[in-house]
Amino acid sequence: MSLMKDAVYLAKVYALRAAQHCLFFLPVRKNRVLFYAHQRKGFCCNLKYMALEMKRRYGEGVEMIWTTEDPRTCSCVEREGIRVVGTNTPRHWLYQLTAGTVIVNDSFHEAVILRKKQVTVNTWHAAMNYKHIGPDYTVFRNRLHRHIMNMRNRQPGLYLSGSRYFTQDTSRSFGFDPAVFAETGCPRNDVFFSDHSSQKESLLYRMGIATDTRIVMYAPTFRSDLKAWDARLDYDRLVAALEARFGGKWIVFYRKHYFLTDEPICNREHVVDVSDYEDANELLAMCDVLVSDYSSCLWDFSLTERPAFVFAPDMAAYAGEDRGFSLPPSRWPFSIACSNEEMEKNILAFSEEEYRQKVQHHHQENGRADFGHAAQKAVDLWAKKRGMEQDA
Repeated sequence: MSLMKDAVYLAKVYALRAAQHCLFFLPVRKNRVLFYAHQRKGFCCNLKYMALEMKRRYGEGVEMIWTTEDPRTCSCVEREGIRVVGTNTPRHWLYQLTAGTVIVNDSFHEAVILRKKQVTVNTWHAAMNYKHIGPDYTVFRNRLHRHIMNMRNRQPGLYLSGSRYFTQDTSRSFGFDPAVFAETGCPRNDVFFSDHSSQKESLLYRMGIATDTRIVMYAPTFRSDLKAWDARLDYDRLVAALEARFGGKWIVFYRKHYFLTDEPICNREHVVDVSDYEDANELLAMCDVLVSDYSSCLWDFSLTERPAFVFAPDMAAYAGEDRGFSLPPSRWPFSIACSNEEMEKNILAFSEEEYRQKVQHHHQENGRADFGHAAQKAVDLWAKKRGMEQDA
């Protein structure tokens, strides 16, 4: 059945591609930039920070289009003077064909035909691959499913990278030329180099929580079954351990991965579901502690050198039956717990100085590229590449 569905879908894709060829008489507009926010809601990820830097630098000299599957969540994008269009609408395809630049944060739409005079940029959405990515580590339903993924994952003209390790691993995983990668850092990680204390107080006040409350965010990644993953963490025990080790009152912010659609199990006294907060890194910048498993948000948060802990009861199964690990957990700077008992012990035994040294070694070993100016560097490179392009 899945083979038939994929065949029908692929037929629609090729029909869309054929229709685009008929519109190639439309000129490419050098100063039109289309952002494709892959499966993301709202104004977020690396695309947001590139767009804001372009607006700051060029103002109305650049026409920006934000393409999303959920335009209803993008009122804040429109307030920035950026036009919002729904994916797969006629306007999406018109802007896609005529944009001088197409910027994605994951993959291109499989039906897209990239014109020779278009500048293409992939910002991706991570600076470190703790888990495997790419076609070599994807379980395909059939050969057509693999073909569709190959259509999506085309080599861009410029690929932003947050670390030397990311460049090496991603170029190998996707079969891309390492020369297209630029180790600018991730634009969204620039938020970790500014103070967010007042923003944190404001958020807690709006939630009706005492503004001196400390925040631990629990942000597990997705599994292959795409179901929410939070049932095994003992939130009460987590909060008690944090209060014993670091003092103060604590609240847990639970954030599910954007791939997931089912409801998380977090209706507990110390837990607030913040999955709808559109900018994950802005939220991380307000947190005091992070708990995750195999997510690259661990790397992002480590830029603050604040405590991060790994809670991974399914580590053995994930390594053998799911995506597995690109960088072995033995090389991570974070303590790893496979049970709530281990989690409690790791928190109570946490040493700031030992952790700081491990994080700094981790950054040096893997070629950290984030130092607070990633958006500026990315737009510099884009502007240079755009300047080399000729009008259609």
